[in-house]
Amino acid sequence: MTMMLWSKMPSKWISEGKMREHFGSGNQISDDIAALKIFIVLCFFAKQVNRSNSSSINDVFEAKATYDQLTEMCSLSRALVCRGLKKLEKAEVLKSTGVRSKIYTFEGGAFQGWCKLPKRAIVKNEERIPAMAAFHNRYSHERNALKLFLYILTSRSNSKRYVDLSRGTIAKQTGIPLDEIDGALGFLRSISLVSKVEDRGFLASAIRREHEYRLHRYWVAGSESLNYKTYSVESDDSVLVRYAEIYAAVNGQ
Repeated sequence: MTMMLWSKMPSKWISEGKMREHFGSGNQISDDIAALKIFIVLCFFAKQVNRSNSSSINDVFEAKATYDQLTEMCSLSRALVCRGLKKLEKAEVLKSTGVRSKIYTFEGGAFQGWCKLPKRAIVKNEERIPAMAAFHNRYSHERNALKLFLYILTSRSNSKRYVDLSRGTIAKQTGIPLDEIDGALGFLRSISLVSKVEDRGFLASAIRREHEYRLHRYWVAGSESLNYKTYSVESDDSVLVRYAEIYAAVNGQ
């Protein structure tokens, strides 16, 4: 069986500020958590599809998923799935078509504005995501954790396993208050979505040694697989899986 190492994740909406603008309301925490969880899971289901017509070439990311699949993999009630999907559409992150069998299309094309989302490290047996089950789906630190996780993925490059980010940059780009970043990070580490963090001191350009200029280096779960250029390996060949990881580490891919 072929096992996906990572999935493509549309990230332009995050770098453009939509996550900061649309997912920070004080009275919609549960809806925001549901929406961000659903976004992640739909990325795992998404495939690149050609929707060309006579006047244009348009490859897009599309995902097909039932409510049952979303409730199970996201650890959400059906009501929260419904509200989360509505939030994603309102924020213009995706749109849906169909009635009984829905197709979810991510906004933007398939050739730019995406990053790598670890799959093999997060999804178990192609149907369970233990990290999702750890959420109570009601607390601000949970929403902050999802926003921080998505922003770390958006910010990393393919040349390194890690990404260096200052607290001020995280706060500015995600809308997470400076004094709430540690709570979000602690939760991410407790559910193993972030595997390692290193304190790198202060930005070289820092005028004052204040919290916003503090620099940290972040590794997400499965970071070694994100540098491997190929989507997948054969999961029944443990030697090949391990070779892929070693090859990525040695060659910096």
